[in-house]
Amino acid sequence: MKREELYELFAKKESGTITKDELDRLELILKSDQNKALYDEFKRIVDQKENYSNTPEFNYTRTREKIISGIQKQEPEFRMGEADKKRSVNRFRNVYKVAAVALVLLGISSVVFFNQRADQSSVSVELAYLEFSTKPGENLNVDLPDGSFIRLNGGSRLRFEEHFSKSKREVYLTGEAYCEIAKDTKRPFIVNMGDYQVEVLGTTFNVDAYPDATNLSVALVEGKVKVCQAKGENVFLEPGKMVAFNRETREYVKSAFDFDEQLGWKNKTFRFKNTPLPEVYRQLEYRYGVSFETGELDVSGIKINASFDDASFLTIITAIEVGTELSYEILEDKKITVTNNKKTELHMR
Repeated sequence: MKREELYELFAKKESGTITKDELDRLELILKSDQNKALYDEFKRIVDQKENYSNTPEFNYTRTREKIISGIQKQEPEFRMGEADKKRSVNRFRNVYKVAAVALVLLGISSVVFFNQRADQSSVSVELAYLEFSTKPGENLNVDLPDGSFIRLNGGSRLRFEEHFSKSKREVYLTGEAYCEIAKDTKRPFIVNMGDYQVEVLGTTFNVDAYPDATNLSVALVEGKVKVCQAKGENVFLEPGKMVAFNRETREYVKSAFDFDEQLGWKNKTFRFKNTPLPEVYRQLEYRYGVSFETGELDVSGIKINASFDDASFLTIITAIEVGTELSYEILEDKKITVTNNKKTELHMR
């Protein structure tokens, strides 16, 4: 699917001009997680800019030409299609109003100003960025322009240029992601996570960089990576090794890792090995979209040793409840209150 097709189908659907065949095609396209995420983001932007071009002196023809011209500076092959002169100007105005917003979102035409005077309408083309995000409880597969693949865990955000530069491939990550990076010896792949960076040429690894976690970790499956700190020494990893940084002290520990323990989230698997209960809660929150509330209850001394394969949240929380003698109450909005304070250790295989 070409991007132009999604842009135009989105605009037609929002303006009420889409045909049945086009609607069927759109539904097929939206079966892709990545396309669905883009479409939802289009919709959010349009809803925020409902009065985007509702000015009495909006010049449809001139603005349409400027939009297309601006896009073609970045993508010479782009074609929006010919205007149907039998349709009303008001309807076309709505179509291209929505299309412009969609193009703003993708950064192809990143700033579009419709001034009240038609001869002042203009388009400014800037650097193109794509952004994908997940809510807690969601996962999302993202295909990158260079052929790389990234799977986002819940509560994560990924941002990158629509077209990588000739010298490097750079992305910005908040949260957790499993990365399969296409090999390119001339362009290193860089994952930015605030004060930390992971730099590779082509490899497979997992990054856990949630802002609310004490540690930031990188686990290498294959290839070779360099993990850089804004302040501190660089760390090199070999396959089967991981590094965990303490965000406060900037101290780090390198060690071997269990694949399912570090990357099980992408296969709906949990492996807890002497894991503090607060860390278990954190992982469950991002996987199932829940929120644990312990109040003044101290559960930091409770360690969990358990394995769960594609288990439901209720199965996991019931096992923890029985093994630790803690009590859980599920409230509205997926909030979980925790009571009792008997420190113990749960062993479960």
